[in-house]
Amino acid sequence: MPGDLEEKFEEVTGGGLYPVIGYGPLRREAELTKFSVLTSNIPELTHALDVFKEVVGSDYNLGRFVPSENLQNLVSENPHLFRLKDISVQGTLAPTDVRNAASLFGPSYWPMRAFALVDICGFSVLQPKDQLAHLLSLDNAVRSAIRRCRGICTGLGISPSFSRSSTGDGYYIWHEQPGIPADLGVFALLVAIMTQSEVMRAKGIFSMRLKGSFAIGEVFTFFDRLSPDSGHYAGQNAVGPVTNDLARLIAAARPSQILVQEFDRPGSLGNLTPANLVTRTTGLFTAENRGQCQLTFEPASPSPPLRIQDKHGTFHHCWNLTGVVYNQFSQSEPPAAQRIGLKADPAADFGQYHFKGEV
Repeated sequence: MPGDLEEKFEEVTGGGLYPVIGYGPLRREAELTKFSVLTSNIPELTHALDVFKEVVGSDYNLGRFVPSENLQNLVSENPHLFRLKDISVQGTLAPTDVRNAASLFGPSYWPMRAFALVDICGFSVLQPKDQLAHLLSLDNAVRSAIRRCRGICTGLGISPSFSRSSTGDGYYIWHEQPGIPADLGVFALLVAIMTQSEVMRAKGIFSMRLKGSFAIGEVFTFFDRLSPDSGHYAGQNAVGPVTNDLARLIAAARPSQILVQEFDRPGSLGNLTPANLVTRTTGLFTAENRGQCQLTFEPASPSPPLRIQDKHGTFHHCWNLTGVVYNQFSQSEPPAAQRIGLKADPAADFGQYHFKGEV
């Protein structure tokens, strides 16, 4: 990315006071590359994004340009919401240069994107030094799981590039690429993290227990920018309905449990649903040639079988994942089967029954 391009974005956004909403196509004039940048102000951002989506479609993001006539119409019809500024840069720019710079100064919207959430059980009651040990253990589990998923990502045709955002006692995790292959990669990574954690606990290496959740839905992502002088970016943040849904599921989950929200994710080669998500992920782990992976939802009916009501009275329908994944803890050990998730207990509590002939 040309160094002065980021400085230009810094100027037109007022140092981030006016987030980037979109940008127009590149055009060459003499020795300059020019394009227009659409911004809004933070207090009006929610309304501005709603209006913008109606004009350009629900699947916009900062990965591609918006036609110039759309940008001009947005400003002329909503002057209180939008500003349109021109940027001129000496030399030749590639579309990817603009995309990379714009993403540092505004949010991208994704109507369908997979997210996972892993949470350390009982974290708040731990002593500070124990909290540190648990966070380091979780970080190690995530890194180890990403290394394991490199082959799986290759098979999916995606890079092993994941983003994460801390919740204090866990992480939201997503893939840097959009699309169903990336969604499968996120779920495979969640399974690998939970497997790694359960192996460490079973071997007596560390007692930490995790719980996890997975969902596909609507989200905004944006970079967590440090000072403009630092030249560094702390990573990405994510906020939206899908992260809220994951938080509701994780609040209800038990230690070692994995809950998958009900979804129907459309794609060019067919829809992704929880059922074929599990089928395809089972195949991905079996293809590692460590052992026959077995993943399933339990209970399997009705569809979906579980319903969680959050504190606002909203219901979240979900599935309970359980199964066996083969894990090779070190090269000196053979692969071993590891059970993950919690199996449903079909027995009802004794106190719920009434018996005939009771006195």
